[in-house]
This record gives sequence, C-alpha cells and structure tokens, in this order.
Amino acid sequence: MRFWPAIIGIGVLAYSVPAHATSTLVCESSNGASIEMAIGTVSVAAVANATIAIGDDVISMVDGDIVVGQQYADHGQFLVDFTDPNLEKTLAKLRLFSATEGEDIVFAGTLQVPGTGAYAVTCSEF
Repeated sequence: MRFWPAIIGIGVLAYSVPAHATSTLVCESSNGASIEMAIGTVSVAAVANATIAIGDDVISMVDGDIVVGQQYADHGQFLVDFTDPNLEKTLAKLRLFSATEGEDIVFAGTLQVPGTGAYAVTCSEF
C-alpha cells in the first residue's frame, strides 16, 4: 500500500502540467467559403481540428468527414491537404502565406475544394 501516495502524486503532477498551446485560425472568402482550424503548436504546427464550410455544405474532422492527409509549415507558409478518412481522395487544399511586421501577423491564401471551387481567403488568429 506504500505505492498509493506515489501513484496519486504522479497523477496530480501529470494533471497540473500545462497543456500545449493551441490557437484558432479562421479563414473566410468574400463568397461564402470558410475554414476554421484549431492548430496545436507543440514542437511543430499541427492541425488538431478543422471545419470547412462552402455555403450550407459543411465537412468537419469532428464529424469524421475529413482528416489531414498532409501538411507543411515553415516561416511564411502553411499548406494542408484534407482527405477522406481512408486517405483516398483529396477533399480540400489550403494554401496560406503569412507576413509579420512587429506584433502584426496576417494570413491569406487559397482554399480549393475539388469539384466545387477555389476561393481567396483572408484569416484571423484567435
């Protein structure tokens, strides 16, 4: 029974460790397309969740409609391909570029949904 205090102590320590930072990036077009992403920044930027809306049509990682097929991020660009859950068909391509000046950072780019359209998007980070 001497192990219980140690196990409880480890549990409390693990629970009290701060969570890794996440941010939300919302990108919108002038003609009804949008994407909202939760991005985790552990050691690299990674899409943790995404919802894409084109008019009334919505697909989401939460609902299991899409997954991240591939992504790439470096200073100044963020590229993500969203696919079906089986990784067989690309459902959306997001290409974002950023510029930073002092504390200001802006994102803009394109959201392409094959068979539906390509949209110029501007983004805000929350």
